[in-house]
Amino acid sequence: MSRRIRLILTGITPSPSAQIYRLLRAEYPDSEIEAHVVTWAGMNGKEFFEVFDFATIHQLDPAHFRPAIDAAIGRFALKATETVPFNTVSMFCCWNEAASLAEQGGADVVIKARVDTAIVPMQGGLALFEPGDALRIPQGGNFRNGVGDHVCYGPAAAVAAYLRLFRHLPAYAAEGHVLHPERLLALHTGRVLVVPLERPPLTIFYRDGIYNGDLRWDGTASMPSDLRLSLAAVIGIYRRRNVLPGRTRGMALRLAAARLLRALPPVPRSWDSRLRAYFRVK
Repeated sequence: MSRRIRLILTGITPSPSAQIYRLLRAEYPDSEIEAHVVTWAGMNGKEFFEVFDFATIHQLDPAHFRPAIDAAIGRFALKATETVPFNTVSMFCCWNEAASLAEQGGADVVIKARVDTAIVPMQGGLALFEPGDALRIPQGGNFRNGVGDHVCYGPAAAVAAYLRLFRHLPAYAAEGHVLHPERLLALHTGRVLVVPLERPPLTIFYRDGIYNGDLRWDGTASMPSDLRLSLAAVIGIYRRRNVLPGRTRGMALRLAAARLLRALPPVPRSWDSRLRAYFRVK
């Protein structure tokens, strides 16, 4: 029986990626894939629309939502030093509009991702249709002990609840929480989800970063299995090399190699700096 996957991509970026759509086509060839992109009008170049020509693109008017975004920012007395308030809150505002797409009936599973993100399953594939109603958010990118904001998938109602964080910002601000995307998502998922939260080991590629393990607030690796995960990432990239385009594949392998270097035991400083310089992403 054919199953229906609803893919929702959100955001703006100078580096749009259709890799997730191609991956779904490759791993679920018998499934119907309905794709949407929710973005801000007037903030993307021609390449953006060419990359996402397979999707229905929904453009939001920034002027219409700006008052609500500014009001939400103004409620927070505490802001993380590395957080750009407007970027964070406008992202959640965009998600809130995308939630209505998740809530539409007819999909067996909904997957939501950022428009600048690619993923590689490290073992067992994506497992979109595993038994149970869990919301699945990959392990990587959990800055400040939060929950990553790049990819999530699961039942429509669970994904929609995840995407509705914008509606809860006034309450979270009033409680004294810090304006920081990953920390707010950890708080939000802990409160609104009525299904289990699972953290599958997917490797996430985001512009010039690679996430395949938990990160402390300063971005350094904290998982004891970081080396194992990094090796698994390299293997996963190789096995799915036909899904990733050449340019993305090359970047992904270099990033995975750099992650391996960070996971290895310390080496003499001279060699360490030379190796890191060699694998640095331009």
